[in-house]
Amino acid sequence: CSSDLTRTGSSSGVGFSVPVNLVRWVVEELVVYGKVRRGFLGIEFPHHFSFEDARRLGLPTARGAMVSAVHGNTPASEAGVKVGDVILQFDGTPIDDENHLINAVSQTPIGKRSELIVWRDRRRVSLTAVLGSWDQFRRQAAEQHRPRPLPASVVEPQ
Repeated sequence: CSSDLTRTGSSSGVGFSVPVNLVRWVVEELVVYGKVRRGFLGIEFPHHFSFEDARRLGLPTARGAMVSAVHGNTPASEAGVKVGDVILQFDGTPIDDENHLINAVSQTPIGKRSELIVWRDRRRVSLTAVLGSWDQFRRQAAEQHRPRPLPASVVEPQ
């Protein structure tokens, strides 16, 4: 699917496209669940994984997604993903960069056991993660950061 996006409705040569497989996946999620459910690992990435980063880690190219943070109590932490790992493959698919990994994980069913091939200590390591729900993680994170009322014994009488 593709479209031109302008305020006047005229074509100015700028357009965007959405891959048809992504459109199909979104439509199926909406029909089956009434919303788009996204798979979730619980990791963060640096702004850019450079060729210099790759060489420093012993990789021939800067392909993959370098992990800069692993959230606790998430599929990634339970699978053993560590800061500094470079995710090279997800469920058998070579990963180009962090955006590629985000899209692959997002479109994988929640609860699916997925194999991760990571680069750690100059060698490949195989890990298995059971994907979680992005929505559930967001709700739990919001709940943890919600201010709690003080116990009655701490509140001073008026």
